[in-house]
Amino acid sequence: MIAQNIRSFASKLRPRWISVAFALPLFGMVAAFGIAPNTRTESIAIEVAEYELTLPPGLLSKQADGAVYSRQEIVRRGDTVSAILARMQADDPAAIDFLKTDSTAKVIYKALAPGRLLETRVGEDGELLSLRMRVGGDSVLKVMKIGDQLLSLEETLPLDKRIIFKSGRIRSSLFAATDSADVPDAIATQLLKLFATEIDFHQDLQKNDQFAVAYEAFYDGADLVRVGRLVAAEFVNRGESHRLVLFDDSSGDGEYYTPEGKSLKRAFLRSPLEFSRVSSGFSNARQHPVFGDWRAHRGVDFPAPHGTPILATCEGVIDFVGQQNGYGNVVEIKHYNQFSTVYAHMSGYASGMRKGAQIKQGQVIGYVGSTGWATGPHVHYEFKVAGVQHDPQGRSVPIAAPVIPGFKAIFELTAKPMFAQLDMMRETASAVNFE
Repeated sequence: MIAQNIRSFASKLRPRWISVAFALPLFGMVAAFGIAPNTRTESIAIEVAEYELTLPPGLLSKQADGAVYSRQEIVRRGDTVSAILARMQADDPAAIDFLKTDSTAKVIYKALAPGRLLETRVGEDGELLSLRMRVGGDSVLKVMKIGDQLLSLEETLPLDKRIIFKSGRIRSSLFAATDSADVPDAIATQLLKLFATEIDFHQDLQKNDQFAVAYEAFYDGADLVRVGRLVAAEFVNRGESHRLVLFDDSSGDGEYYTPEGKSLKRAFLRSPLEFSRVSSGFSNARQHPVFGDWRAHRGVDFPAPHGTPILATCEGVIDFVGQQNGYGNVVEIKHYNQFSTVYAHMSGYASGMRKGAQIKQGQVIGYVGSTGWATGPHVHYEFKVAGVQHDPQGRSVPIAAPVIPGFKAIFELTAKPMFAQLDMMRETASAVNFE
């Protein structure tokens, strides 16, 4: 009886009204009917209400004379543009020609990488009505049919920024642990560099050390496009907790600070190599490895494979680039307050290394080698004050300025929630049996 009355109601409407305005509410009505157990339905009175419906102008699709299908496909290994469009039931040779020849649209052929998402709207006859695909970075390609003409444009995605929290425990190496915790390599690298002044990741790392990180991630819907900066982190090394948080005190791109507001960035890194150990320390007398006699060693030697990048330990200006006696290929950088650093035995220099060039902390300035008086690949590193060599590992390293006092209250409002979340992440990780 109910179905009969519904059909009677439907017959009062024009066909196109049924397909657009009535079909979806009908299913909603059927789903809404609920009958309690043991309820008798024979005596229920049925009343039919009839209404004249008027659709607002512009509600109907311009493709009302035929169905339009929205489809999504993931690009597979070995896919071609024609193959993936065929799977999406787009049979449109003119559209294929457009994608091949249009100066903007043909970027799809270079961007057709496995895992990329392709979205289309296709007419009932296989005509391509629209296409959308991310083509690299923050860019998306859009192709649309306007009238009888296909148009294309490449635009920047309005990405959604999210803060992602992850934690883990060291079992063998830092990168093995971050991989296990599904932390992107770019974030793991930032973690290593930022804590490089506090932790020697080559010598000090121990099994069961813990870490927790919070970082920026940029999404296009559910699709991760890229990761950004590390915004907070904790590393527990040998039972000692090291923490940092990113804070912008209006000075620029932001700086990293401890929970107390002290800058984590030191004026000088502990080592000119990311991963390093000391093969020969600062000494007033040691046996020279080449000549065999005893003489002073006014620097620290860090061995590493040939070609390993050498980093400037502090920002400054290059004072010398070239060959210098037994030092081989050498770079000397002047810093503030009469400080300078020397990097010797390089196999070669990084691009742009010349006298007077401005250098940033952590910038690659050259590559490990064995030029000059050297028995193997390493970098000889010197730390000078007013031209006099001092032990780079024995001297108190200058640190950067703390949070500006006027911003301390805002800093605490930023830092406290981040560290509370990191505490929760670390406690959760501690509760898991990692053995």
